[in-house]
Amino acid sequence: MRFKLKFWQSKILLVLASSIFSLLFAELVLRFISPHEVYLCSVPEVEMERNNKFHNFFSSIDSSYHYSVNEFGYRSSTLFAKNRYGILAVGGSTTDCIGLADKETWPWLLEQQLNESSPNEKFTVGSIGVPAFNSFHHVLQVKHIIPQLDNIKMVVLLVGINDFLRFLQLEKDDLIPDEKTLLHQTFVRHPRKTHEHWFQQTELWAHLRDAVNLIRKVYEVENMEFDLSTKLAEYETAIKINSLPDLEPAMKVMSNNILKINKICAERKIKLVVITQPVLWHKNMSKEEIKVSSYGKPIKNRKSYSDETMEEGMNIFNQQLLKIADQNNIYSIDLANQYPKNTTVFFDHCHYNKNGSTLVSELIFKELKNILAQE
Repeated sequence: MRFKLKFWQSKILLVLASSIFSLLFAELVLRFISPHEVYLCSVPEVEMERNNKFHNFFSSIDSSYHYSVNEFGYRSSTLFAKNRYGILAVGGSTTDCIGLADKETWPWLLEQQLNESSPNEKFTVGSIGVPAFNSFHHVLQVKHIIPQLDNIKMVVLLVGINDFLRFLQLEKDDLIPDEKTLLHQTFVRHPRKTHEHWFQQTELWAHLRDAVNLIRKVYEVENMEFDLSTKLAEYETAIKINSLPDLEPAMKVMSNNILKINKICAERKIKLVVITQPVLWHKNMSKEEIKVSSYGKPIKNRKSYSDETMEEGMNIFNQQLLKIADQNNIYSIDLANQYPKNTTVFFDHCHYNKNGSTLVSELIFKELKNILAQE
């Protein structure tokens, strides 16, 4: 009995030692062939046909679309390189162009237009737009992503709506996010050394996190629960508010973030171009416009803002963006002032259908030609 106990003890120790050795070996191999030393906003090397859950409620977008992210974590038909003029497109879902295929997104179309109009210089427009990102996320994106990429000459920043909507849903004391939480929100992958615990600083943990993020990304898209009828019913029964809260705190926060981004760009001699945010909301909206835009309005305690009030708030944020740009010699494009307010270009309150995305690329291209001509 004593001999058998010692025998099984040795077996357990052998298995334990083998497991530890295997884990250490795997850790060393991963550190050599696939180290986590960069910041990525999207799961890299993804290519898939996505089912479009929005299609059931918005007829102006397709039921499925092709979505890809390259190994460096951005959407583009080409790679940033030393022999190409690099333009980094930063923003939320209206930069990511949610619901549209790669070739239908405005950054992709903008790249084509720039290359077709300039036989002597090649352009790459890479998009790191991520749904729901606001100016806090954009500061971290610009700070950490740009140093990893070749020959970034310009940043185009479409910003405003997520800062506005975020403010309407938060208490003033919650305006400044926790730095650690913000870092994890912004990047699906970041250097191991930025993690807090020792086990999170291993490549094994980092690769496990990658796998979980990929599964979550696919699951969230494929299993998105969205019922426009329910959202519309909630909005229709909500008490309509026709006046805005004091937006000054939120605009001050956004302005400070824009200035931080501008400083980062200036230090690297990168042009910053800020772009105002178009929205569908307006006075005397049709029933169809109210229907497709209803889910974009925050509802708290059975209260929500009227369409006209939402338009007013977005206009205030857009004007603040232009003001900051003018005061600090930042290039600006007033896209919102040139963009129509109807369902021929929007499929909901702020997202573009194919026609809208094409129009966005054309309007931005026209303005960028003038900016590039000043070089």
